[in-house]
Amino acid sequence: MKENKEIFGVNMSGFFNAEIGFGEAIRNNLKALKTVNIPAKPINFNMNLRHRLNDTSVSYDDNINNYPVNIIHVNMDTIGSFLQEKSSEFFKDKYNIGYWAWELEEFPDVYTEYFKYYDEIWTCSKYCLDSISLKSTVPVINIPHPINIETEEIIPDFETEMQENCYNFLFVFDYNSLIERKNTLGLIEAYEKAFGKNNEKVKLILKTSIPNHHPKSKEKVLAKIGDNKSIIYKEEMLRRGELLALMNKADCYISLHRSEGFGLTMAEAMALGKPVIATGYSGNLDYMNISNSFLVKYKIIKQEDDLGVLPKDNFWSEPDTDHAAEMMKFVFENQGYAIEIGKRAKQDIENYFSLAAIGAKMKKRLDIIENIILPERDDTHVRDNLVKLMSEKMLLEKKVLYLEKGLYNKVRKQVNTLLKKIKGR
Repeated sequence: MKENKEIFGVNMSGFFNAEIGFGEAIRNNLKALKTVNIPAKPINFNMNLRHRLNDTSVSYDDNINNYPVNIIHVNMDTIGSFLQEKSSEFFKDKYNIGYWAWELEEFPDVYTEYFKYYDEIWTCSKYCLDSISLKSTVPVINIPHPINIETEEIIPDFETEMQENCYNFLFVFDYNSLIERKNTLGLIEAYEKAFGKNNEKVKLILKTSIPNHHPKSKEKVLAKIGDNKSIIYKEEMLRRGELLALMNKADCYISLHRSEGFGLTMAEAMALGKPVIATGYSGNLDYMNISNSFLVKYKIIKQEDDLGVLPKDNFWSEPDTDHAAEMMKFVFENQGYAIEIGKRAKQDIENYFSLAAIGAKMKKRLDIIENIILPERDDTHVRDNLVKLMSEKMLLEKKVLYLEKGLYNKVRKQVNTLLKKIKGR
């Protein structure tokens, strides 16, 4: 048995400076560890993110990881970029935990090779656990995202454009998370089934990111909205306090997602005391139930197309837009009851998903790692060599793809030049 002389603590690495869901999740995970007095060091991962946090009050040492445990809050499809930025030395002599989310029924075989980088995987919901653990060669542990909203975070004078004399439904989505998965078009359909077009009493606010790389998706959303003036489309990057102000001003939050690893905005809306209507499927069921929210019926369907990292021939849900419309009308017509449901939701989030509650879950597992697993480890050198070899292999594959692409473009340019000469004769 080896003697562990290191000061126990955690190096937590991920998108600390990112104004996206993953950024908010890791910042709260760090706070949760500190709440239960586990030493934790934030190590930022940059990866050329477009949406960066404006807060410069906290600095992060991006490379030094002195504690014996790494928690790498980076999804499996991004590990190559992480290795490029940090190198395989980051993993050396550490107990490495990957914090992953997966948003479909079945975990793809193509990602199973990444288990070799880690000693165990943490994931944010039982839905993710069920999917990942069936393919995993290492332990998979469910550690949900803590939900932490401080009243002072909310910017009180932020202009939300919501009308006082209207009932406002809100949905927040990011084009990078795919409108097919977020089911934005299905939500518009459900709203119009419930309230028609140009309704003066009930509005649907769609808050989204700036779709630099998704122009076709934006065209689909705007075409679906058409001339319906009761649907307010807000395309902008908001700071944390502004987004919370928008959510706080809304009367009801709604998500007709096809699948969610966790569904952070739904949980945050509940933490603000808002009634939430959502598909009764996937990661949000860890904190949503028939007593604290309004769950929409669905059926399981096959996902027919490759969508970014989500491969085809997998499975997710198809929410029932008729039932969603009924829920929306019910909430609007029974606002007092909806408010009471929102209060119950807020209490449940505070009881089971606070920094202290999730920090306690983390501590239980980390105590086992510190006191049982680490002292008995004797295969560190094997894993370190494996990670180094896989890292070098991955970087070499990237270089080969880059060279192949460059050669292809060069040949294509020469062929086009030749074709122009032939046509000119």
